[in-house]
Amino acid sequence: MDDWQEETRRGPKGYDKEYCLPIIYARVASGQSLDKVLREDSNLPTSATFWRWHMEDEEIRENLARARLNGVEALMDESIAIADDKQDDYKETEDGEVKYNPESVARAKLRVETRFKYAQMIAPRKYGARVDLTSGGEKIGLAEAMAASRQRVLDGKA
Repeated sequence: MDDWQEETRRGPKGYDKEYCLPIIYARVASGQSLDKVLREDSNLPTSATFWRWHMEDEEIRENLARARLNGVEALMDESIAIADDKQDDYKETEDGEVKYNPESVARAKLRVETRFKYAQMIAPRKYGARVDLTSGGEKIGLAEAMAASRQRVLDGKA
């Protein structure tokens, strides 16, 4: 979006970073997407302006990363609530019969899985898949595994 388009969409340029950034960080930390935060509040800059700020300022990059990590925790809490919510799992048909609602269950599953995949991307150490190297059931480090492999090659057993 050009500067002139931004002016007409959001009023005069010159957003106050001191005002905008804490609001943006707080909302991202509560689990909202950055795109949604910027789109839904006309007092905040457009995404083009925010990303320009982001590219120019290391502190903004660090604060956004920290807000996203906090947001992941909020989304994980939300995932538990979604999984526990049974409100729409059954629906009443026109003839008064209560039937299982697979669409609602599938939608809830998608919402939980999407939040979990996002968490894996933002916080891979905490929510990512675990890689476990074992030898005879005992955990070993990568350095020990490589040394053992080299030794097998030297011994002609590889």
